Amino acid sequence: MNKREKKAVCGAAVNDAHKPAGGRLWKAGLAHVEGGERGMKVSHKITETELCVMEVLWERSDAVATRELLELMENKGKKWKRQTLNTLLFRLEEKGVVSRTRAYVKAAMSREEILQAQTQEILDEYYGGKPVNFLIALMGSANVTAEDAAKLDALLEEIKSR
Repeated sequence: MNKREKKAVCGAAVNDAHKPAGGRLWKAGLAHVEGGERGMKVSHKITETELCVMEVLWERSDAVATRELLELMENKGKKWKRQTLNTLLFRLEEKGVVSRTRAYVKAAMSREEILQAQTQEILDEYYGGKPVNFLIALMGSANVTAEDAAKLDALLEEIKSR
């Protein structure tokens, strides 16, 4: 394959990544928006690299200039180009976890909100939206101690008393 053919293939792959396919928007091989434009369900699944950016944003309660964020990431050992950071911020913005302007970015969701959203997505996707199905699967595969069982009993009692 010559350079022109490679460029055409790569260009098509990049351009196709932004087009809806079968009611889903695919980007980097992962579906993160489902259901078309109406009733879109945004996935809050974030990658390890995106989590690294979020950690820095959570350390700061105020908006951070993107150039400053680039420096903060370099202090954490990430020697990225500005475009790399902008791509990550674009993806995080699409997922609804950051808000940004041309020059500033801020976490739009807390760590707890993202964890809750990701947990719900896992429950919905793999366990029919039912926490009990998850617990059954977990108990069957995990080494549950007596202390763990006692904590679960206490949690069940709390739920029953609601």
